[in-house]
Amino acid sequence: MVATIKASPAYTTAIGEAYGVVRPAPGVPGTPEVVASALTASQVRLRITKAGYTVLAVDSRRGGGGWEEIGAGYYFARRPPIPKPEKSLTSPKGARARR
Repeated sequence: MVATIKASPAYTTAIGEAYGVVRPAPGVPGTPEVVASALTASQVRLRITKAGYTVLAVDSRRGGGGWEEIGAGYYFARRPPIPKPEKSLTSPKGARARR
């Protein structure tokens, strides 16, 4: 039946997508968003909206040190707190953090 539909002179890709004969073309992913919530014991919960991406990698910098990847996808590092509380920055690669 699909071959018959596609063989029609009036067939277009848009018609095929509308009737489920072919998959729609994938769109460009949006801009991911990150919302951070403070927890107890120097922990932070990140709620990440992937906006069409399959997976996002997240980098963190704390205590004035360098950037390090703390996780990708659903798995993130559990790190011990730094000895002296200092400002910590977290940023997903290629995305803007919501403020």
